[in-house]
Amino acid sequence: MAKTVKPPLFTVFYDGGCSVWRTRIAIYKMEARRADLAIDWRDVNAEPGALAELGIGEEAARRRLHVLDPDGTLLSGADAFALLWSALPGYRRLGRLIAAPGFNALARAVCDSSVMRALRRAREGIRAGGRDAAARGAAR
Repeated sequence: MAKTVKPPLFTVFYDGGCSVWRTRIAIYKMEARRADLAIDWRDVNAEPGALAELGIGEEAARRRLHVLDPDGTLLSGADAFALLWSALPGYRRLGRLIAAPGFNALARAVCDSSVMRALRRAREGIRAGGRDAAARGAAR
């Protein structure tokens, strides 16, 4: 008997060029498989124009997690995490907490804060440093 294919619950767009994102997404994928959740995972590093039709440029797509729900609503940052985590069994409580009205405003503020921008710059610097080191190694 053929297994029926479920339509995706939602689509997650993430930066697969970042080792931190790759690791986290691998964990989320494992959780989704365990729970038999159909989630469409799209790496914006491998598909640079994946969010272009929704008005999100390549850099903006890499900067934040984005989730497209079945209704066509695009969520990003804290709201995207709230939806993703609410679906994953091991993260449901955290997802509900992040979605709660008072806490959601705080989570959004943290995602948009200068601390997060500094972490992104550091991550991008590490990524660029890795490319530079690889280029130096290839030149030897």
